[in-house]
Amino acid sequence: MSPIDVKSPKHCEEKASKEADIYQLNLSGPRQLLNSSVQLTLVSKNPNKKVGIYYDELQVFASYKGQQITLHTSLPPFYQGHEDSNFLSAFLIGNGLPVDPYFGYEVQRDHSVGKLIMNLKGSGRLRWKVGTWVSGKYRFNVDCVAIMPFESSAPLSFRQGAQCSTTL
Repeated sequence: MSPIDVKSPKHCEEKASKEADIYQLNLSGPRQLLNSSVQLTLVSKNPNKKVGIYYDELQVFASYKGQQITLHTSLPPFYQGHEDSNFLSAFLIGNGLPVDPYFGYEVQRDHSVGKLIMNLKGSGRLRWKVGTWVSGKYRFNVDCVAIMPFESSAPLSFRQGAQCSTTL
């Protein structure tokens, strides 16, 4: 039997979206291709007293209304010690991305309501370390929901520290 319960990742790692800023989110050209840029900061917390976590791979991207609005961005691998926290920052870019024909309408509708809901997603591989024992690699996914006030000034900013769901 494994020394950790891999079916309960919530006990092994926690992620929270610390802040996000949308600097660009616009359509251009006759084909209405999307250009976007998002600055993202996540907090990764390891609440375990005896388990360390190796993050061997981690990629993040932003989505809006189920559509990916930035390319995947890789973050460097790192080790997270017992009861440790790490801040992870990334600048996410999307240039000339094809989107649904109703994308512009959805953004305008959110603007009239006064808020924009964006998902910040991540995926990767991790390993657990207990003493000298290190597990095999496990895939994980992270999904954070950022609700931003939609104001006329740029950037749109999120600073509320929303919780993220993590699956293994």
